[in-house]
Amino acid sequence: QLRAIPAEQLVAGCPASIAPEGPRKNTFKFGPLVDGVVLPDAPMRLAARGAFLRVPILLGTNRDEMTFFLGGSKNGGPRRKVGLRLLVRAIYKDRTPAILAGFPCPRDEDASAVFRELMTVAAFTAPCRLFARLCADKGAKVYLYQFSRVAPGSARSALGATHGNEIPYVFGTLGTGFGNATDHRLSSA
Repeated sequence: QLRAIPAEQLVAGCPASIAPEGPRKNTFKFGPLVDGVVLPDAPMRLAARGAFLRVPILLGTNRDEMTFFLGGSKNGGPRRKVGLRLLVRAIYKDRTPAILAGFPCPRDEDASAVFRELMTVAAFTAPCRLFARLCADKGAKVYLYQFSRVAPGSARSALGATHGNEIPYVFGTLGTGFGNATDHRLSSA
């Protein structure tokens, strides 16, 4: 029955937590689903209020998160400095000079890497650190990590330490033929 429902109708019925307001209203957004029961509010707001259990919290990001989302290659993003400036201006408007100062791009051939780093920081690293800081300020023990290991010869090695790369390490599912002894030691640590 679900397959018979048009995608537009499904998206139109999304709650605000996954269909945000603004120019991209009713578009998909990754993140926790605030249902008012299990998750009564956005995690960042709960952390700011201190409305969470004080258990140790482990959270972090991967060094190259955005390569997974930007065209599936380390070349995803603008090809020149001017393209980087235009993209940053479209996203950050009047904050563009400050953003570009924090993410300098010395050469055209660096534009793609700089954009991927900026988007990784904006979408993953900065929110993660903010959440950690809010929880720590409210008395939680917080442990942050940045996963940077890239298994040599893996199918995804060209993407760097991209989104989801840590999963086989965390759950011990590297399997034979994946990585080397270093990877297997890291997975069992």
